[in-house]
Amino acid sequence: IARAVAVEASPTTYAELCRTAALCGGRFATEHRALTAAPGPVRFEQGVAHASRHIAAQGAPASQTVTVEGTTLDALVASYGLDPALLLVKLDVEGAELASITGGAAALAGGAIFLYEDHGKDPRSELTGQLLALGADCWFIADDGAMIAVDSAAAASRFKLDPRRGYNFVCTSRSYARAHPLAARLAGTPTTSANTSS
Repeated sequence: IARAVAVEASPTTYAELCRTAALCGGRFATEHRALTAAPGPVRFEQGVAHASRHIAAQGAPASQTVTVEGTTLDALVASYGLDPALLLVKLDVEGAELASITGGAAALAGGAIFLYEDHGKDPRSELTGQLLALGADCWFIADDGAMIAVDSAAAASRFKLDPRRGYNFVCTSRSYARAHPLAARLAGTPTTSANTSS
């Protein structure tokens, strides 16, 4: 069973990812997909810079997009036989975080831990607010590595002082965390990782 799976939607970045995987002796699996809330083809904007590559908005010029297959995190978990209770998901999906986590609803409920970015350009921290509403517990990760619980979007916003910067957060299922505290899990049991970027 693969202990790490890297998911990449951009064709050019995926080619680089495959070269990296080969140089690493195939220690992680690769998937040329986009993480979505539901499976199916999606249009992907292939910008020059990696940070500008993302799932295309409605009405984006077809000449600037490519079509890639969308998949859900839950489908990948099933395909690779991963245990959600031992799953660490790092998201770098340029605005598709909520869709990615929605597509991993079963994994979230089963204890998966998600690392995500809530950008300073959103002073209202809508993403963290949406995740809390979905039943997640969320923590801000400070620059020194300290994790600080946030119980509202407003609480998350207090840490986001620079509108040019992305801020790191972690979330997991609130109900799962009650029985299996996150701090104990991070300090003890090794986790399986799924690294995703788009």
